[in-house]
Amino acid sequence: MGQMKLADFWRDQPTENRNKILIDLSAKCFKSIETVRAWMLNYRKPTGLDKNAVEEYIASNYSTEVIWS
Repeated sequence: MGQMKLADFWRDQPTENRNKILIDLSAKCFKSIETVRAWMLNYRKPTGLDKNAVEEYIASNYSTEVIWS
């Protein structure tokens, strides 16, 4: 399992994956797609359960561990 910052992971994804990630995390975290996009672009950081959901989703679907610092 590789390690990446969330913004770097996001930049490496093709458009199809980006759209799927936005839709899936939006539904999983009960947040708007724009909020999830702000997380991915590092404008805002998810907190609490949302942060755990992002880590778990990316680890299980893309075999990548998110580094937050």
